[in-house]
Amino acid sequence: MKGARVAKADAELFKQSARRFASGVTVVTTEENGLIYGLTVSAFSTLSIDPLLVLVCIRTGNRLTDMITSSGRFAVNILREEQRSISQYFATSSREPQRAADGFPDIPTVVDQSGAPVIFGSLAYFDCEVQEFHADGDHTIFIGSVVGAGAMDGAPLVYFDGNYRGVRDWEAAAT
Repeated sequence: MKGARVAKADAELFKQSARRFASGVTVVTTEENGLIYGLTVSAFSTLSIDPLLVLVCIRTGNRLTDMITSSGRFAVNILREEQRSISQYFATSSREPQRAADGFPDIPTVVDQSGAPVIFGSLAYFDCEVQEFHADGDHTIFIGSVVGAGAMDGAPLVYFDGNYRGVRDWEAAAT
C-alpha cells in the first residue's frame, strides 16, 4: 500500500492505527443505588437482532465498569452532532457519581425501562440489562439485552483521528 507503514505492532502503532477508524460517539450511563454515572465510549456495536443485543467495551476498573457490573444495567446514548459538549463532559473519568435525584449538571435525562439515565435529545439510545460480561486485556466487554430503544432525526457526532467531527464538517470540506 502506498504511504503505509509496515512494522511490528506495538502500543503506539496500535493507537495510531485505531485513530484512523471513524466512530460514532456514545455516552454509556448507569444507575446504582441512587447514584448515576456516565462515560464517553467509542467502543460500541450492535450485536444481534434475535435476540436484541448490543455490546460496549469499557476500561476495567473504571467507576462505570464497577457500577454496571453491580447494577446489571446501562444505557447507550448515541450523540448528535450538536452534543459535543455533552461528550466532553462525560469524557472525564475522574468525576464523582451524581445523586440520581439531582441528575447530571445541565444535561437533561429521562428513564426508560432499566432505570439507567437516557440523555434527552440523543440521536438514538439503547436501554439495556446486562446479559453477560467478559474482562479481557484492559477492558470489560458488556453484552446488553436491549429492553428499550429510541431514535430521532439528525446528524451523528463522529470521532476521527483524535478529534470530534460532524458529517456536515466532511460535507463542507468536500465542496
